[in-house]
Amino acid sequence: MRSKRERCPNCEKRRVLGSERICKACSAEYYDGALCSRCDLDLDSWGYCVNDRCPFYCSYQDEAGSIVEPVSDEEWKYITKIAHRRHGSAGDGQ
Repeated sequence: MRSKRERCPNCEKRRVLGSERICKACSAEYYDGALCSRCDLDLDSWGYCVNDRCPFYCSYQDEAGSIVEPVSDEEWKYITKIAHRRHGSAGDGQ
């Protein structure tokens, strides 16, 4: 099944648009350098956390939702592994 292409309002190119109605390239520019407020990991091109255990993995950080639990010591180890894979460094963790 092919996704429908529409004109992105930011770049005027015909591309598949995301949930915010802009293309992935424009979304990536918007989220470039942005970090997850919980995990301190870089956000992906669509603005989600890359940690699959984080509540912001499938929702934006400004969306209303349940109370976000603090990161446990076990999860910090997992986050450090993700940071190491993505950047080639161990990250600073807590």
